Amino acid sequence: MSDRLIVLSGCSAGGKSTVLDEMAKRGVRVCAEPGRRVVAQQELIGGDGLPWSNPEKFLQLCLELAIEDHVAASASAEVTLFDRSLVDTVAGLVRLAQLERDTTSAEGYLGLLERYRYATGVMLAPPWPELYAAGADDSQRKHSFDEAVIEFDHLRLIYPQYGYAVTELPKGSVAQRADYLATVIAAAE
Repeated sequence: MSDRLIVLSGCSAGGKSTVLDEMAKRGVRVCAEPGRRVVAQQELIGGDGLPWSNPEKFLQLCLELAIEDHVAASASAEVTLFDRSLVDTVAGLVRLAQLERDTTSAEGYLGLLERYRYATGVMLAPPWPELYAAGADDSQRKHSFDEAVIEFDHLRLIYPQYGYAVTELPKGSVAQRADYLATVIAAAE
């Protein structure tokens, strides 16, 4: 049931991965961000499926991982917290298809969002300049804070278009944010 599949999305450097690491320490099942896993794998093998060199291939690889993650989490009785979701990837693919004026691909991707649903309530980690500055040495993040804000604004519009209600993850300490997520999980159980 999709009520157990809870998404935390938002902009890069909003603290998603950090708070989800804390949730994992608390015993919650967490699904790591597909994009970071793809980058790590592509760098390891010398592949070209990187967002800064081949965004379409990167997004296709993320799509495959997001579907695998969804299928695996759906088969479990546990609540799963996702660091981003299939919606993020499809939004990127649709935007890329629109730039290339390829409406056929965009329509095909949108069909995936009906098949692979998550809990209706989605949390978005908002832009947080201090966190962005603190992670300036993150080799997997090659975009500016302004681009991260644009990403956040895009996701804040996209999720509701696909039937999700968006709530911002409150800023605070990692423990405070994890406590907030714990209340969301308790409501889903």
